[in-house]
Amino acid sequence: MSDAIAAQNLHELMKSWSGASPYAWKVAINGERGQRRLGLTHFVIAPLRERIHLTSGIDVEFAPAQKICVEAEVLVRIARDDGETGESLIEAVAPCLEIVDYALGGTSLRELLAHSFFHAGIVPGKFIPAAEWRTLRAPYPRAQDDQGNTHARESADDDLTELIGEVAALARAAGAPLRRGQLVLSGSYIEPLPLRLGTTVEVDYGPELPKLSVGRTS
Repeated sequence: MSDAIAAQNLHELMKSWSGASPYAWKVAINGERGQRRLGLTHFVIAPLRERIHLTSGIDVEFAPAQKICVEAEVLVRIARDDGETGESLIEAVAPCLEIVDYALGGTSLRELLAHSFFHAGIVPGKFIPAAEWRTLRAPYPRAQDDQGNTHARESADDDLTELIGEVAALARAAGAPLRRGQLVLSGSYIEPLPLRLGTTVEVDYGPELPKLSVGRTS
């Protein structure tokens, strides 16, 4: 039932945008535990309107009340409008950190969708053409939190083609099909990492990709 409610809420939100397309979409609630808590059986997607892109290695000032965490994801650039002929919807892929602010709160799907599931910005890496992208393999992405605990991916290899196909279906159902050049955040591969005052989160994406990092000055 909650899957239908999530789809209805997304459809209503996109109608309120009066035909405007988001610059990006994000996959949210992609873990089974979060899905069970909300009564879902599938991930949901949320549109992103405001483009907040940060450079890897930067130190960012946040308000003291903000509960900032970092999620290790990948960013997919869409190759063509959904519905146009073509072999793949994926043009290029980049490692990417998503900044989230859990102080935004909310417990219902409608409340969470309103702020795009805590979204506060991204730290994108360099895009790699889809034909050259190497599938991320466990234990990557991998990172240490500020307590020295290691967080590493445990699941099997990702299938971005399947993921983007599912995102396309959800966006289409919401009346806002994917467009060429739009971006899609994959959802986090590991637990969110707290970004506290005076700390830096650095994520290792494996030997073939550069590490990404972001710090907090307040």
